[in-house]
Amino acid sequence: MRILLLTTHLNVGGIPRYVINLAKFLARKNFVVVATSGGEWEKELVGVSNTVVLNLPIATKSILSPKIAKSFHLLSRFLKKRRVDIVHANTRVTQSLAHRLWVTRKIPYVSTFHGCYRPHLFRKLFPFAGLRTIAVSNYVKDHLIRNFKINPKNIRVIYNGIDISSFPQRSDSIKEKVLPISFSGYPVIGMISRLAPEKNISFFIQSMPLILKKYPEAVALILGEGREELRLKEIKKKLGLDGRVFFLKKLPSLVVLRNLDIFLSLTEGEPFGFSVVEAQYMGTPVVVANSGALKEIVEDRVTGIILKTTTPRDILEAIDLLLKDNDLRRRIVANAKKMVEERFSLEKMGKSTSQVYEEVLSQ
Repeated sequence: MRILLLTTHLNVGGIPRYVINLAKFLARKNFVVVATSGGEWEKELVGVSNTVVLNLPIATKSILSPKIAKSFHLLSRFLKKRRVDIVHANTRVTQSLAHRLWVTRKIPYVSTFHGCYRPHLFRKLFPFAGLRTIAVSNYVKDHLIRNFKINPKNIRVIYNGIDISSFPQRSDSIKEKVLPISFSGYPVIGMISRLAPEKNISFFIQSMPLILKKYPEAVALILGEGREELRLKEIKKKLGLDGRVFFLKKLPSLVVLRNLDIFLSLTEGEPFGFSVVEAQYMGTPVVVANSGALKEIVEDRVTGIILKTTTPRDILEAIDLLLKDNDLRRRIVANAKKMVEERFSLEKMGKSTSQVYEEVLSQ
């Protein structure tokens, strides 16, 4: 099979990670073209057999941008020389491009929806759902049916998969030496997230004074970038948390996860929770909000802790439970790792995605 994967860029983020992981899996048995505007992670595809990276000027968020027309022209020239059997689009912009290829060249396409979106009229009229639609969780599937009236018969839920073969073994006795900070203390609690309002990172920072009353040496690590950075740092400053709360940037998530005693995700309406799954496989117990797809990947007190509310008191209560009950902690860590291997591996995601391609091509 000859597959064209479309995404806007290959900079740090969940969708680029998905595309890169999927491309590596598919390239084992297929020829794969990854068309993108490029980015710092593009180097991960260099030297991967049966894979070509095609650079397009598609770094835009608007489907009305002239960059779409230029990208379509470049893709059309490429496709005259190299045939593809199916197109797999992963962002709104690339879904519109894939739809145009379907209308003009009759190349079938699949769309993956990685999140939930505002139901604007134009998006409702033109969802660019593809011949099959992949939703990364049941939460996203329900959103697509309810808000965009996508035919449920055409939606396939395929959870994101992590490449567990590339994960280092965790060692609780060894802390990383590559972090750009020096800290000591216990417990080390962390989040890995875009610094965006819906991620509720401020709730974590606001809970730290309460956590520090019980655990005076506690440390918070927050890995990510985004428009909330200044506001969050101001909250940290007002609460007098210098030396206890650290903001990190441009580090591999696994480096941070290896340093955590507890991982926290407080996102409202989380469409999947990639970092939660990474933490579970790394042996870091997770505490998550009772929201979105987080309830699909965490079973309370079995593979993690689901908060009643995201208030500082409930956050402290969950952290305290994990730190005091060693048997529960060990069970959660063991159960979570087994669950990730069974449900959230790259192997499972790749095989399920390949089956969707075959389903479309057999129509």
